[in-house]
Amino acid sequence: MDKIRTKLVRWPVWLAAAGVVVLVVLIYFLSGEFAGRTAWDFVQLGLLLLTPAALAWGAYWLGRQEREVQRERLRQEQEAAARLAEVKLQESSWQAYLDWMTKLLEQDRDRLKEDKELQQAVRLRILTTLRELDGKRRGLLVQFLYEAQLISKLPKSLISLREACLVEADLRLAKLSRIDLTGADLSRANLSGADLSRGLLTEANLTEAILHGTNMRDTDLRKSNLTRADLRVTNINGARLGGADLSEAKLAGAQARWAYLTETRLIEANLIGANLSESKFNKAKLTKAKLQEADLHRANFQEADLSQTELSGANLADATLTKANLSGADLRWAKLKGAKLNETNLSRADLSEADLSAAYLPQANLTLANLSRANLSDAELRGTDFSGAIFKETKLNRAKYHQQTKWPRGLNLAKTGAVRLQGEAW
Repeated sequence: MDKIRTKLVRWPVWLAAAGVVVLVVLIYFLSGEFAGRTAWDFVQLGLLLLTPAALAWGAYWLGRQEREVQRERLRQEQEAAARLAEVKLQESSWQAYLDWMTKLLEQDRDRLKEDKELQQAVRLRILTTLRELDGKRRGLLVQFLYEAQLISKLPKSLISLREACLVEADLRLAKLSRIDLTGADLSRANLSGADLSRGLLTEANLTEAILHGTNMRDTDLRKSNLTRADLRVTNINGARLGGADLSEAKLAGAQARWAYLTETRLIEANLIGANLSESKFNKAKLTKAKLQEADLHRANFQEADLSQTELSGANLADATLTKANLSGADLRWAKLKGAKLNETNLSRADLSEADLSAAYLPQANLTLANLSRANLSDAELRGTDFSGAIFKETKLNRAKYHQQTKWPRGLNLAKTGAVRLQGEAW
């Protein structure tokens, strides 16, 4: 409609300007004064003809700017009115809920403990109210219910908040230990510094949630969505995260000892400096994850995908990496002493200056790997494939290898101190 209106305004302006130009030209030629004119006369004529057009264009442009200013002012006023109406609606819903819940607790609290139908009715009212509130009031409502002991103390919680809408809820520093939020939508919620220890959050949506410094010790987060969530310095010791999605999540400095991360997705996650010792990552996907300086000793990565992962300086001592994929991984200065790497894919991995002493590497694939100044002393290398690998100042003292072990061309094994096992079939 605005475009049509603009065109309708534009045409009369241009028609008027064109009419003035034509009239001036006709008068000029009919006057018989065309002959004998100089170039400067023609320039003056051109300027005379252009002046009406310029004035018309200027008038049109100024009018258009004024209309745009008016439209923008109207839009801002409408948005402000809509925000004000939303705030009033939020406050009305919040106050109505508080009045209703206060009356319920005063008159029917004892009946609420026994009456299942009343519990279900209260739950439906709570879920409906949560959908109507903004993030701040959602947080206040959850804390109100928890402090009233209506949603606390698993498994005896009176009211279930399963599948509740808690999008952008403000729950900073909230005390919610042992809460049941199974299937709840907590996307973009702020839970920094909150206590969710021993809670139940299976299949919960925590996409882009802020969990900085949150206590989630022994919390059940199986199959939850934590994509791009902020879990820096978070305590998830003993948490169960099997099947969860933590792709692109921030876990730098997190405490995750004894955590269960079987089949978890940690693609491009940031785990720099995290403590993940003795945790289980069986069949987990950690492609391109950042694990520099992380503590992973005695962790289990059996059949996990760690391709192109950054593990420089990480502590993987006594870790289990059987059949894991570490192709293209950055393992410079990594500590892999005593690690189990049998049938592991380390092709093209950078293991320069890594400590692989006493590591178990039968049938491991280290083709084209960089082992410059790496320590493989006392390592088990039966059937290991080092084809095309870089050996420069690499330590192989007392390393045990077999006739099926494949070495890069030109390596003089007699000078390495490695021990060939005789009379053994693989």
